[in-house]
Amino acid sequence: MPPGAKPNMMNSITPRTPANQADALGYNVGPIMAHINLKVGEVLTDIKTNQPGVLAQILADDVAKLNAIIAAPTTPAITRAVITEVLANIGDVNLTEGAPGARHTNAGERGRGINEKYTVYIRFSNPAAQPSASVHWT
Repeated sequence: MPPGAKPNMMNSITPRTPANQADALGYNVGPIMAHINLKVGEVLTDIKTNQPGVLAQILADDVAKLNAIIAAPTTPAITRAVITEVLANIGDVNLTEGAPGARHTNAGERGRGINEKYTVYIRFSNPAAQPSASVHWT
C-alpha cells in the first residue's frame, strides 16, 4: 500500500493496475479513462455504422496474432496446445462486438445469415472505465 493510503476492504480485491495505483496515490484518473472510453465507443459506433467489415478485420488480425504465437519457436508447448485447441473451433464461432460472453447462435441470428454454431461477444470499449484491456478479447 502506498505511504499515507488508508486500508479498506477494496484493496484486497481491487486489481493492482496502473490506473488504480495512480488513484491510490491521489491522482484522479477515472474521469480521464471515462472520457477516453466514451470516445472509443463513438469511434466503434461510427465504424459499425459506416464501415462494415472493419470489426471483422480487427478480430481476424487477433486470430492471426494467435497463430503467430503458435508458430513461434519460443512458445511453451502447453500454451501452443491451448491456443491450437481454441482456434480449431474458430470456424464454428461468430465473433462480434458486445458485452463479453458466449452462447449458441439463435434463430434470429441465423435468419440474418450468421451460420456459425456459437456467437462470442468481445468488448472493444470499456464504458464503465474499469481497469481492463479495452481493445482486446475479454
